[in-house]
Amino acid sequence: NNVDFFSVSKPPQEFSSIKNFTEMILDLQKNEISKVISADNGYYLVKVIDIKPAYMPKLSAIENDVKRRFIESQTQILASKEAQAIIERLKSGESLDKIAKEKGIKINETGLFKPGNTIPRIGESQDAAGVLFQLSTNKPYAEKPLFINNAYFILKLKDVSKPDEKDFAAQKAMYKKILINIKREEALQTWLEGNKAAMIKEKRVSIKKNAADL
Repeated sequence: NNVDFFSVSKPPQEFSSIKNFTEMILDLQKNEISKVISADNGYYLVKVIDIKPAYMPKLSAIENDVKRRFIESQTQILASKEAQAIIERLKSGESLDKIAKEKGIKINETGLFKPGNTIPRIGESQDAAGVLFQLSTNKPYAEKPLFINNAYFILKLKDVSKPDEKDFAAQKAMYKKILINIKREEALQTWLEGNKAAMIKEKRVSIKKNAADL
């Protein structure tokens, strides 16, 4: 799939669950392809089609946008502090239902799901998996609120199910095949990088960086 130009600080939604995605693609040049990138919904190879140079617009052209973003930023800070204060109250033993009623907060359940960077009925976050794996029956509340889709979420672990052995056995071959393919791609890429200098020196390969060199 093709995606439009985007800022390295704000990748497209389909890549928002990939931790360190920006670092993975930051050094790619035009027409270069990334290593295999793993995500909750599959695996990606990213190819840079074009790069738009950064520029500094005039203040008059972005004044309204700057004001809007400043207000949004301050609102997020206040919301984050409020969510953190609620978490501290919950950890001290106060009832979630009581606080939710007091604050007018909605309580929703996700149902059982496989821990990852995608949470049902909430969305995707690069930090979700790390937060989820820290939860337990003795420590049901996350230490910090999770910011997803311009909103803060307070997570509470309700239940944990045992792995479905039959399902795992049925999917084992597929998981093994995926892992082998990933390792094969990584090994090939490592080999190419390691031998690039020697191949160029022996004139077995030529790297073209400018259109004029083609």
